[in-house]
Amino acid sequence: MGPEIRYLNGNFFIAYCVTGLGTGLLKSTTGRAEGPYVSTNTPDAPLTPTGIDASLFQDDDGKVYFLYGSGSIAPMNADLSALTGPFVPLRSALADTDIDHHHPNRPCKTEELNHVGFEGAYLFKANGRYYLSCAERYYERYHCMTAESSTLLGPYGPRYVSVPYAGHNVFFQDVKGKWWSTMFGNDDDAPVQKQAAVVPVEFDTQGHIRPVVN
Repeated sequence: MGPEIRYLNGNFFIAYCVTGLGTGLLKSTTGRAEGPYVSTNTPDAPLTPTGIDASLFQDDDGKVYFLYGSGSIAPMNADLSALTGPFVPLRSALADTDIDHHHPNRPCKTEELNHVGFEGAYLFKANGRYYLSCAERYYERYHCMTAESSTLLGPYGPRYVSVPYAGHNVFFQDVKGKWWSTMFGNDDDAPVQKQAAVVPVEFDTQGHIRPVVN
């Protein structure tokens, strides 16, 4: 569930999770997006034994990292077959103590109030800054929350609603240089319901991500 396809180092990879069985990574055997795919890890040795919402991030130096859940990150080896270090949680330097800003059915422990969101972590880099987005039930909506940092492991700045109703999304840049956010409408107030869509986004004068409003 929650698969993410990425093109890295000349090949396609799919990061995925299976409820109750952890996360893993698939690699195309043909170099094509349609595959077929094989697992880079064995079924009895998932990349993480628990957790959901797997994702990949490649830094400017070519190093690839594996993320999952609410933003835990670990480095991978060159062929993306294994992790090479422990997971580190990416967190905001400022805790959000307003209970209405968190999932009502998943009360946070005090030490978790500085997470960017409770699921759907996605990391990318633009304009020299790292952007970490996660989904959060902010005022019981399903928003995309984002926090920024000048360094990979943070700390990240205060989180903010970057794309309303678009939790558990990814950001990408098209061939013309324009930026977009995906969304699937997991919110009763979303403009689309339970279907794939894209939203044009831009960076404001502070470098924050915002939807393009015509």
